[in-house]
Amino acid sequence: MKRKERKDGDGAMKAHNMKRKERKDGDGAMKAHNMKRKERKDGDGAMKAHNMKRKERKRRRWCNESTQHEEERKKRRRWCNESTQHEEERKKRRRWCNESTQHEEERKKRRRWCNESTT
Repeated sequence: MKRKERKDGDGAMKAHNMKRKERKDGDGAMKAHNMKRKERKDGDGAMKAHNMKRKERKRRRWCNESTQHEEERKKRRRWCNESTQHEEERKKRRRWCNESTQHEEERKKRRRWCNESTT
């Protein structure tokens, strides 16, 4: 009987439910909780840190991807520096090799950027 009374009427359960309702509806803990969540999502809280970590993972993936081309670049460099019997072919090859080094600068910049610490 006591349990039923508490549940139905003027006892502890009613007061308990009123407090829960307050928290849910308005000025209580629920509102504060949601405000904190909103802050985290919008600005300086956990969400920002989360997004920074995602960004860094993406950057790492991209930087590691770019090293796949390192081996090919080394082979090409060796081939470019080989001495050839025919002067004309050597000139063509040299021109082509110098052209391909335009990308070297971009690669160096990318590497520097990749190695920067993100804080």
